[in-house]
Amino acid sequence: MMGLKDSDPNCSHVSPSIVLIGSRGCGKRTLAFIGALHLGKRLLIADRFFENLTGLSRIEYLQKYGERSLQQQTVRSTLTMLQENQTDCVIECGISSLGTEVQKFLAEYKKSHPVIYILREPDEIKNLLRLSEADSNRLRAEDSKHRVCANYEYYNVYDSASRSNESDMGLSYSAYHLNDAKLDFCHFMNLIVGPGMEAMSNAAWPSDVTFGSVEKRQYSYAPALRLSELSDSVFEAALLGAGLDAIRLIVDMKEEYSLDSITNHIALLRRAAQVPIVYEVLRPRDDSSETNLTTDSDYLQLLSHGIRNCAEYIMIDLNLPEATLRDFISLKTHTKIIGSHHDDSPGMNGWRSETRYEMYQRAQNLGCHLVQLTQAAVRHKDNDDLIGFTSSLSLSREVHLPLIAYNTGPLGRSSLVFNKILTPVRPAVLHDTRMEDYITAQEAIKGLFATFIFDSLKFYHIGASVSWSPYPPAMHKAAYHALGLQHSYQVFETASLETLDEIARAPEFGGASISLPFKASILASIDFKSTHVTAIGAINTLLPIRDPLEVQSGILEYQASQRNQAGPVIGWYGDNTDWLGILECVQRNLSPRNTIRSSKTTALVIGAGGAARAAVYALIQMGCRKIAIFNRTFEHAEQVAAHFNAWVDHNFGIADAITVIQSISEDWPARLQPATIIVSCIPAHGIGENRPADLTLPGNWLRSKSGGVVADLAYRPLETPLLKQIRKLRAGSSIPWNTVDGLEMLAIQAMHQFELMTGKKAPRAVMKSQVYGQ
Repeated sequence: MMGLKDSDPNCSHVSPSIVLIGSRGCGKRTLAFIGALHLGKRLLIADRFFENLTGLSRIEYLQKYGERSLQQQTVRSTLTMLQENQTDCVIECGISSLGTEVQKFLAEYKKSHPVIYILREPDEIKNLLRLSEADSNRLRAEDSKHRVCANYEYYNVYDSASRSNESDMGLSYSAYHLNDAKLDFCHFMNLIVGPGMEAMSNAAWPSDVTFGSVEKRQYSYAPALRLSELSDSVFEAALLGAGLDAIRLIVDMKEEYSLDSITNHIALLRRAAQVPIVYEVLRPRDDSSETNLTTDSDYLQLLSHGIRNCAEYIMIDLNLPEATLRDFISLKTHTKIIGSHHDDSPGMNGWRSETRYEMYQRAQNLGCHLVQLTQAAVRHKDNDDLIGFTSSLSLSREVHLPLIAYNTGPLGRSSLVFNKILTPVRPAVLHDTRMEDYITAQEAIKGLFATFIFDSLKFYHIGASVSWSPYPPAMHKAAYHALGLQHSYQVFETASLETLDEIARAPEFGGASISLPFKASILASIDFKSTHVTAIGAINTLLPIRDPLEVQSGILEYQASQRNQAGPVIGWYGDNTDWLGILECVQRNLSPRNTIRSSKTTALVIGAGGAARAAVYALIQMGCRKIAIFNRTFEHAEQVAAHFNAWVDHNFGIADAITVIQSISEDWPARLQPATIIVSCIPAHGIGENRPADLTLPGNWLRSKSGGVVADLAYRPLETPLLKQIRKLRAGSSIPWNTVDGLEMLAIQAMHQFELMTGKKAPRAVMKSQVYGQ
């Protein structure tokens, strides 16, 4: 058996074991490795369990006892593995999952355990295993049997880091690379077991854009995409999620596609857009009751497929029989159910009819998480009636569910502007004639400004020396234009807190990026700060507080919902996104082999200023409990170490997590593993004696045999001596070091800052293009 269970006491929650099944070559072993490290669970590999149990490898057993005996022993070994390890494991089931006895066992096992069917592009498997056409077809037919004994499925999308000689029989290459697959599968595992790292936010101000539920955002938009359009490869998925909150994937029952195709496209959309999926099946109407029964069965099968793929939201027709609805809703795990009712012939009453209230109540009684009510608009007054309906509903004490409500058709487009939750919008990159009656997200946001629901605000980059740094203003301005936000962003250079106070108290003040020397000194002037700021001891984002009642009560949720609206500023809220930029860049560039394990992973932080504090905090939040700090001024490094050692001890009960290295001439501390994460937080261009222009690290500080990631926050020059050193080391060996430059870090933290300031998902491709001049 291969043990990978982490010793971190915070990972001790007992949960059902997760089983991965699928054909040879689908990548389930590598994914099991990734999943086990991510969840802090024990990894069990079927072949290794067999060898432990019998004392022989499968080949040795075959040679000694013959094929029939090998097959029987393989089944016994697999069943023993599953029965004896029912909690806290990630189990790769091996080839025995095709056997009848094991499949019967799994069909029962899945009632209490997640069993994930791993799929992969058939041609990739064919090439990987060097199969003939006949053998490839035979393997595909056998593989399809896995679907009935699994309750989840995951499509292992091709990773650009893959090599042609990658093999499912080993982890040597895959575990060092496959960063896209790592991020995809870790997210999928979070959807199965519950919120993971990406749900982490303990700020006083609800970070509902970056981390929270879509339905709690001020206004949220989802481009509506038909699966048939995606199957024709006419979309640019990376742009579909730019600045949007979710993707509405529409499966039309009148069109034909396989379940494999649905699974594949959900995976492709997730990788490209990185936003939640709202899964919708269009149910055709037919007067024949017999046909309806068949149609309803097919409809429910397709809906259930959305649950199997962990779609974050699934829309179900409220006109189905109540028993059918209750049975389906009981199937959901962490998927949120949207009860939906559409009236295509509303007549003159429409939103004033009792049917609307009855359908809302029906969804609420059934246990739906949200409700969507829509109708075809037959006159402009239907939009006024809709406003009356939502207003009266909001006054009812019996109302609990978030409501999606709008009119369809050319006369109903204005209602899309005022709907707040998951408004379906027309994708800018697709030209689907069936979407002509919808508006784009940019048009919807411009409509909010045109009707004075949103106000034009002024945002700033404030510091004593910020005129030389044009990147945040350029990024924010590009994002405003891309999303239709009518705000301004300008650099404001000052050395006085009094001057800052003048502009940040103006009614049109929207927020500010804070630079030196105010990151720490302004703390005494703000009314509320996030727990991240409390831990780090510095801010980089300043937001206005406008409601005095909320300040008195300490409740800021309403304030967060009033972004993009002007008014008197009676207080400030401070947050820090530096740590988020560091966290995201490290996570995205850290290979599966180097996934953080609290008992082993070691990181090095260079510097002892505000950025270094943010780096230490980010590493701690990622689960790293062994961090070394080096700084030319030893006393400053000691102060940072003392601060965070006390913080880690208080929050996690771990002493001496932070070690200070006194001199660059010292050997790497013997008690620490070689560093696999290095974050440099000091200037490369030399300010006083803080850093020589040619700073590099001793060779014995770079002894990690599995490589890692080196991030340098400096971007003057962009290619620092440290990054040059790492790239040269990587080129001269097979050790896979990844590097992150300062502009990448700046771009990510600015995107999170944009989201805090505006309440809108940052259009990442647009903002990054400003940084790198693309």
